Amino acid sequence: GYARTTYGVQGATHEVGRYHPTDMSGFEEGYVAITRARRETRVYVIDGAIATASDLDHAPAELHHHGLSEITAALGRRTSGATITDLAPGIEKVAALADRTDLSELMRRRRHLDRILSDAPPNPMPAIATLTEKATALRTRRRIWTEQAAQPETARRAQRAVTAIDRQLDQHAAAYRRLRTQRETYQAWNTTNAPTIEQRALVRRAEQAVEEQVRLTALTDPDDPARRLLGDPPEEQSARRAWRLAVGEAGIYRARHSTEPSADDQNLELGVLGAKPAQGAARLDWERAATTLRAALDALDRVEPVPEPEL
Repeated sequence: GYARTTYGVQGATHEVGRYHPTDMSGFEEGYVAITRARRETRVYVIDGAIATASDLDHAPAELHHHGLSEITAALGRRTSGATITDLAPGIEKVAALADRTDLSELMRRRRHLDRILSDAPPNPMPAIATLTEKATALRTRRRIWTEQAAQPETARRAQRAVTAIDRQLDQHAAAYRRLRTQRETYQAWNTTNAPTIEQRALVRRAEQAVEEQVRLTALTDPDDPARRLLGDPPEEQSARRAWRLAVGEAGIYRARHSTEPSADDQNLELGVLGAKPAQGAARLDWERAATTLRAALDALDRVEPVPEPEL
């Protein structure tokens, strides 16, 4: 089956509701989710340690407990009176940087910061989280087998199982000690490079904001080069997705690399993206955008024409 967001089911009614809240949920969201069902609502809560990391920076993933107490606190928190700065800390800095810097410059800064941070040691936090989950499962199995060891008919088999599990737990403990040393190294590196990591996160958020502005402009401008090539957005859903992706990616490519379309009727990509760069990341970006253009053209070719109504 498919899951839907709480926002998407507002006003809907279902026989059974299934809701998975997190510590980022709120009162309003919870109320909508829990009141959608006629017969029953089932709430699913993850109880345990979860590793979370941002895709915007190099900061280490953080392990934090996630259980019923965190969910209870989250669902008691009202967000209707919250400001945008409450929900998105640092948004003023992001907006200011995005307002005064074009996409080409933001990309240059972000890649420069990526090179500075390229010597980051491996992040051991996902491995620690996986190891913790496996050890928890092994301890649960050990407890079950220990109870069975008290029964004469299963004692020998249970004792062998307990011994095997103990060997696995010893291996996990040794692996955890190695990972803990790696974690200390990783955290020390992040502490030393915290200002650069923070700057990189700011630049990336601003870059994403400008990308969205560029994408929206391309999608709504009838004179956009990709729109001139592809025409108006089609009604068919899959073709429309391909159309939107191609128009948006082409607009972002031109803004990111400060290029202009070429007057070349023989090469459709040149007429939208400009000349193909000789090498490097710009060439990869060009090829990616060109691929979306060709995919959109193929999708449009597959759309069945709407028959004219009979008079």
